[in-house]
Amino acid sequence: MPSIRMSRAFTLIELLVVISIIALLIAILLPALGAARASARNTQDLANIRSMTTASIAWSADHKGLLPEGDSPSVIASYAWMQDVTRTELIEDYGLLESEFGCNSLETIRSEWSSIGLYEWNYFGSGFSVTGWNYFGGRQPGWAGLVNTPGETYTGPESMEDVDITSQTLFTCLVYNAATPGVGWESIAPHAPKNDAKFIPGGGQWVPMDGLNLSKIDGSASFVAYSELEPFGGSDWYYYEED
Repeated sequence: MPSIRMSRAFTLIELLVVISIIALLIAILLPALGAARASARNTQDLANIRSMTTASIAWSADHKGLLPEGDSPSVIASYAWMQDVTRTELIEDYGLLESEFGCNSLETIRSEWSSIGLYEWNYFGSGFSVTGWNYFGGRQPGWAGLVNTPGETYTGPESMEDVDITSQTLFTCLVYNAATPGVGWESIAPHAPKNDAKFIPGGGQWVPMDGLNLSKIDGSASFVAYSELEPFGGSDWYYYEED
């Protein structure tokens, strides 16, 4: 008569060991997966900002070397806007996609920033577009952001031939910092630690950024560490890289 072999059940201790090993593996893998997602977002960010820059350079070639128009010194704006007619032209005539008008880091907080859409094609009928990038080209002389600080020396590029400029910086990720105690406006910090954007409720503490994606009128684009960026306009909203 053949012998019957009884299968041995796992003991409680063995089950706990297996569960512990699985939990350990998950704990090891999750940060790596998060880092991979952040790296993929940043790669897409750089692709988007290069597309914006390439289209702007092509636009200038068809407009006597002038860069697409931004707002003027007379406009008190909390964003580095682009004129909405130019934005439409870049899409219709130069092949830009709606998805390329912004830094993917900001997509991680889209549902939280309820007071304004991340990308406004025509900001409350103003004639200007808020994009997911700060755009420093095509400015009239004297433009220095939200506040024309006394002694301000920043001069952005109006055309591809400008030489008397502070920097060749053309686009950076959109930064919106209104996180001042007692002020009700929300703020956003792109590429805060781990490459996610951070939403800061009104009056909240500003979150330091790792850096920004930045492009220049020579067509180059890269991620620039926060320590290498220079602020201007009397605020923590506008940054450029010194040439």
